[in-house]
Amino acid sequence: MKRTVLYRAGGALGLLLVLAITFFFYPKSSDGDAPILRVAVYEWGGYAPAVYAQETGLYMANGLRVELFKATSPAQMNEWFRDGKVDGICGVVLTDLLIMRSHGEALQGVLLTDYSTDGDVILSRADQISISDLSGKRVSVDRMNSFSHVFIQRMLALNGLKESDVTLVELPFDQVPDGLIRGEIDAGHTWSPAKEMGLKVNLKVLAKAEESPGIVMEVVAFRESLLKAHPELIRTFTRVFFEAQKQVLEDPLAAATHMKAFYGNEPAVFAESFRSMHFFDLAANKEKFDGESENSVFVTAKMINDLLVSSGLVQTTDLYKTALRPEFVESQ
Repeated sequence: MKRTVLYRAGGALGLLLVLAITFFFYPKSSDGDAPILRVAVYEWGGYAPAVYAQETGLYMANGLRVELFKATSPAQMNEWFRDGKVDGICGVVLTDLLIMRSHGEALQGVLLTDYSTDGDVILSRADQISISDLSGKRVSVDRMNSFSHVFIQRMLALNGLKESDVTLVELPFDQVPDGLIRGEIDAGHTWSPAKEMGLKVNLKVLAKAEESPGIVMEVVAFRESLLKAHPELIRTFTRVFFEAQKQVLEDPLAAATHMKAFYGNEPAVFAESFRSMHFFDLAANKEKFDGESENSVFVTAKMINDLLVSSGLVQTTDLYKTALRPEFVESQ
């Protein structure tokens, strides 16, 4: 009898423990029906629909509870995911997604937001003529072992240089203009809005992301356990994202004005930055997620995976095969 009671008590305690873990891992909305989606966002045009949906009530109108965390850099968003502060990132550069998965992070992309055309650039002083002039010079990356690192490697390779031909230094993207002016670096990878700041003080663009289309491709990604436990929630988020994206692109300035309170930026400047990226709407996403297409995102992901392996940043050759979940786009 005592043993039976103990077994029952132990079973009850085990059940309570499981329920407690579930409750704390997925915070509930006020009505208790579904988890709140905790999503990191950053000031980039491709990610703007996620913020616009919040500021205009689209999430609430579709029964979603979304808590957005505003980051100051892509690296901070990635760190928040690793630390468990968020379960989604809007967005993560495809290169970083592959690197994170190589480190065991259970993160998968569900939709494509955009790819940078001339949003990501190598900026230099006016006395630098071309990328080939950077041999023996100091070139900055936003963070080593990141998409910024791969971007620099790719731009150097396209101009006949290797990483060993330059001295790489780590400098946050928003400090690149000042670093160039102070003479700390000779060139550096940066992006909007720091790029525009640099151009205002007569700094020069040596290379643009459009020279290697897709090298800076952005995705919205979520924790695998969330995708498994609440797929319908992610399908709804995907639908709302594209609805918001359509409205944002119909009138970028009006949309940017709606988001001013969240971002604290200048709407006209933010709206203008949209020109430096290529957006993927729902139709384009469906085309890109077609694994049989030559333009498939899986082709781009494999190219990036190969670059990561050849540069020694990762060891696994097939990360690209499981990094993306096309069913959330395909179900729309």
